[in-house]
Amino acid sequence: RLDEAITEYAAALELDPDPDLAVDLAVVLLKKGDAAKVLDLLASNESPLARYQKGLAHFRLGRPAAALRELDTALRGRPEFVEARYQLGVTLLSLGRPGDAERALGEATRQRPDDPAIRRAWAEALDKSGQPGPAAEQRRLAASQGDP
Repeated sequence: RLDEAITEYAAALELDPDPDLAVDLAVVLLKKGDAAKVLDLLASNESPLARYQKGLAHFRLGRPAAALRELDTALRGRPEFVEARYQLGVTLLSLGRPGDAERALGEATRQRPDDPAIRRAWAEALDKSGQPGPAAEQRRLAASQGDP
């Protein structure tokens, strides 16, 4: 079904080169695992949504520093973008920056307190920042929210 969706989005883009439609296609391409195609598709798209998708693509390609640049830019354009802030935290963790990750993931949790995945990531950052008590509390809260 992903291939079918990709074909349909590509055909629609040929008829109307709408940047928002390109972002929608990027989402499907990432689900399929075609991160390099996302970077080509969105190369000139500077919207926060496109920057977020490019950040995800770079991260999946093992380029966390490039992901960080895209995510920072996305958040400058749209500070309330919780998904970008969450990915920023995950990326910072991968770069060995747990303090910065803890701040990003803490803010993401404040923006979306009912998301157990964000709480789990925040707990990991708290652990790596030497804060096992608060980390345990975030894990407890994530579990109470239906986290597996």
